Amino acid sequence: MPAASGACPFCGSLRISLSRRRGLREHLLGFVGVAMCRCRRCDKRFSVHPYHWSAWYYTHCPKCWGTDLSPYNEKFVRPRRWHRLKMLLSAQPCFCNTCRWNFASFRPRQSRQQPLAEGVRADD
Repeated sequence: MPAASGACPFCGSLRISLSRRRGLREHLLGFVGVAMCRCRRCDKRFSVHPYHWSAWYYTHCPKCWGTDLSPYNEKFVRPRRWHRLKMLLSAQPCFCNTCRWNFASFRPRQSRQQPLAEGVRADD
């Protein structure tokens, strides 16, 4: 079953990574862009179809396909030439919190609203 990019369809975890393809069927699906992923929390495998709108609209890490991203500070990280060129053309610097990879992307990061701690009101 195809899933939205960046979330496990079984447990909803954001900690997913690309998985190796097994068998002829998965290799043939790879030619049309279907990626096999594995959830790091529940250890289940699932496929992600890249033509799902959320897989293309929001940015994801090119290394692990994670969507737990934050901006990196250029004061502490020296971007590569290609990333600097992309940032000159208005790309956003991104840091993957899962695999610690730095990259630049033109697509927006998916915002995740943090749950409130118990006993804390939203207006505080």
